[in-house]
Amino acid sequence: MVFDRKKWRKKYYLQNKDKERKSNKEYYQKNKDKWKDFPSQNLSNPEIGRYRKKKSLKWREDNREKHNALMREQYKKNKKKWHARSIAQKIKIPKNQICGLCKKNKALERHHEDYDEPKEVNFVCKKCHRTLHKKVK
Repeated sequence: MVFDRKKWRKKYYLQNKDKERKSNKEYYQKNKDKWKDFPSQNLSNPEIGRYRKKKSLKWREDNREKHNALMREQYKKNKKKWHARSIAQKIKIPKNQICGLCKKNKALERHHEDYDEPKEVNFVCKKCHRTLHKKVK
């Protein structure tokens, strides 16, 4: 049997919630200065996206050869996907297009059901797109 740290950690946390929260609070109080420049973990906060993008771009600049090698490797593994994405980027999302799945939110992203048909694209909102990819994995 393989030890699953994630499951163990979750189980431990649920059994020791108060102790864990107290410990986390104490750590935060001691290290406030480390966290003041770091944006909130609230994913709807646009500041986080900018922060992550800035970190990602800096890493790419500092590790250009490594990044290029990773991209070449990804391209070789997923040629159809890369081709389909390049075609999809040229397809404009119609103005005020509603999400094809939830029919509530504005469609901001494109999604391929099948990379063999690169021109067949569904227009979906961010939430539905995330859900679609979670189902695929």
